[in-house]
Amino acid sequence: METGEQKNSKKARVDPPVAPLVPCMVSIDKAKFQCPVCTHPLKPPIFQCAAGHLACGACHGQLADKERCYRCAQSGGYSRNFPLEDVVRSTRAMCPYVVFGCPSSVPLYEMGDHQPKCPHAPCRCPEPGCAFFGSPAWLSYHLRATHSWPVNIIDCGKACQLQLPASKPRCLLVAMEDGRVFVVSVGAHRGVSLVSLRANAAAGPHYTCKMSASGSAAAASGKVPNVSVEMEVPSSAVAGEAAATDTEAKVAAALLVPRKMLHGPSKELHLNVRIDKAQT
Repeated sequence: METGEQKNSKKARVDPPVAPLVPCMVSIDKAKFQCPVCTHPLKPPIFQCAAGHLACGACHGQLADKERCYRCAQSGGYSRNFPLEDVVRSTRAMCPYVVFGCPSSVPLYEMGDHQPKCPHAPCRCPEPGCAFFGSPAWLSYHLRATHSWPVNIIDCGKACQLQLPASKPRCLLVAMEDGRVFVVSVGAHRGVSLVSLRANAAAGPHYTCKMSASGSAAAASGKVPNVSVEMEVPSSAVAGEAAATDTEAKVAAALLVPRKMLHGPSKELHLNVRIDKAQT
């Protein structure tokens, strides 16, 4: 029979604390994760000969002689290197645009596909002398807070009305559903452009737009002059740059507005803009 003293001693016993896991940095030569044949990042399936010489799946598939190693000519063919495949799958890296807000951690062999599509790729400020460089969302905030660009919240699929005086020929359109940023700019020759503000057009989604400008009703006929354009929305890494060049029609959805259609002493341009997601 246990005495009261023995029971108390058992209750007093506590397990030792578990040592916390401490993260550590590991440095691995990047070349170790490259296919020695094509020098592209290794990705499963990975093959090796009996002597250990490696080939990625693409290179292995192109070998004319799969029974002899391309490097040492040793016979016996190739086999899968499953342990290395597991290491390659689990070796991940942060997107280089993490400093601009990208949270993605991807396998090394997928980085080449991720980076050209990353929506956080930086854009630069078009204001003269301004060195700001940041993601589209950051640049949008910067243009509003620092340079007082006007902002209009829009719904994709619904038209919005804009009034742009000659003194303020640019504005931002921010989609309510996902924060996508568009820039409307009026060039020196009244060419109106609309671009999606992003460095990587491949990031998607893609958009179409319909823009129209209207003037004042004619005194004689009462008719309201109108010009319009409907086309795909291009992308630009520099807000408003397209309208500042003579090649705006090549890089932006351009609409040329006659001078007689401007309103009042401020030469105000009245626009109707509708942006839609392109059907894929």
